[in-house]
Amino acid sequence: MTDRHVRVPSPRREVHRTAELLDDRAPITCEALWNALPLGGDVHHTQYAQ
Repeated sequence: MTDRHVRVPSPRREVHRTAELLDDRAPITCEALWNALPLGGDVHHTQYAQ
């Protein structure tokens, strides 16, 4: 399978990010996300740290 990427725009900041789908690590999640595209709505960044 070829590498798959999803472009996530942030119009208010006039930037975008590109996320690589890690099919080898999470094939079910990646397939579900890919099949749900295109998606729309607000995007929020979060980070978990201990």
